[in-house]
Amino acid sequence: MKVYFYTFNLSRTGEYLYNRLGSILLQRLDDIDLDSISRDDILIRWGRADNEFLDKKFNTVYNTAQSLRNVHNKAGFLLAMRNAGIRCPRVFLHPDDIDRFPVIARRYNYHSHGNWAIKIGSRRGIRRAGRRHHYVEFIRGNIELRVHVIGNKVVRISRKMPNEQFEGRMSKIIRSHKRGWVYVDDFNWITRNESLISEVKTQCLNAIKLSSLTFGAVDVIIKQYNSLPYILEINSAPALNKYGRRVYEVEFRKLFNKQQRRWFRDEGLRRI
Repeated sequence: MKVYFYTFNLSRTGEYLYNRLGSILLQRLDDIDLDSISRDDILIRWGRADNEFLDKKFNTVYNTAQSLRNVHNKAGFLLAMRNAGIRCPRVFLHPDDIDRFPVIARRYNYHSHGNWAIKIGSRRGIRRAGRRHHYVEFIRGNIELRVHVIGNKVVRISRKMPNEQFEGRMSKIIRSHKRGWVYVDDFNWITRNESLISEVKTQCLNAIKLSSLTFGAVDVIIKQYNSLPYILEINSAPALNKYGRRVYEVEFRKLFNKQQRRWFRDEGLRRI
């Protein structure tokens, strides 16, 4: 059995996983002999939904091309989640449909890292913003989480916290690394908020199931007024710190029943 790791760019996270899992790096189709692929081999799609025909060469694919397209269709997946009873912001495909402000305006349907997003507070703001693909209800909240799901379980929950060493202009709307935020594993906070975390897990597991993803990092915001979790989006190639990379390695190995390296076990990894 061989593991193929299909990715666009080999980030620090991708490089760690591809090396530690003993996988074969696949970035271009001419990197490998496609006829050498066995049905027993495994394909991990790290954010890449192209070349769908590859999925038919494997019995096991982690994040199929179709599941990735499901979540890359940002507006469509928000609508699908609401129709399925999963708590998430309202989405408006036309500015005339907006019945309450503020909203977050998105220039393109597929986006990442909070790019091309602006907050709009009035009809006048819509005109100033110009043409946008869709608009998302702005959920006001001070707590935002990133929930990692692998298989059928939540394996990690991080809080987004201000980066005290950030020297640029911090955004209170788009909480990303580039805008002054970091992910913190606050296990004491998780323990103190057991009922909230239980609801967060339920919503995230339902979202991942709806998407048909094998794994994903779900961004969740806790609404300020009622303390309910709202799912914002699912990331299919999340950036991970050292702790997160270890969690993913352990869980991936469990998925395809590959023995842990003798010098590496899951000691020090907290269960949530």
